[in-house]
Amino acid sequence: MEHKQQMKGKLGKTIQVRLVSDLKKSQEYYRDVLGCKIDGWGHAERDEMIIILQQSISPEDVRPNAVSKKRLDYPTDWEGPEFGWTRIFTLVGMT
Repeated sequence: MEHKQQMKGKLGKTIQVRLVSDLKKSQEYYRDVLGCKIDGWGHAERDEMIIILQQSISPEDVRPNAVSKKRLDYPTDWEGPEFGWTRIFTLVGMT
């Protein structure tokens, strides 16, 4: 498959959408534990991180990603995670 590089403007801030089983508890966690501001829309925001929290219809709808296939072509001997994951946050300036 051939891919042509196209530059069309600058990509802006990435905003994640998270399906949650209990919107109120999730908002409290993001506010009280992670220090986020929760706006009237239910968005959790702190520094450069924005997450839109959405209430699931059923708790069974909320599940982590499946474990990914191991890769042998990483630049280290790491082959990938042992569990499914959905996001990575970078902490800056922690002392």
